[in-house]
Amino acid sequence: MVQHWLHHNEDHARSYRQWADRARNLGHAEVGRILDAVADENLRLNAEMERILDILQRGPSRRSE
Repeated sequence: MVQHWLHHNEDHARSYRQWADRARNLGHAEVGRILDAVADENLRLNAEMERILDILQRGPSRRSE
């Protein structure tokens, strides 16, 4: 599922950037900036998803008791 979310977030980030460009071309610079920020946040979230993948690949952690 994490791989799916990574791909999904990348697709959304790409779409947000396209719409940001369209908004700027229509004279909506602020909307473009906001959409770029949303795209950046999606990619930041992917960094966290990558951390999840790394943890899962290492296997369950064991607590010493």
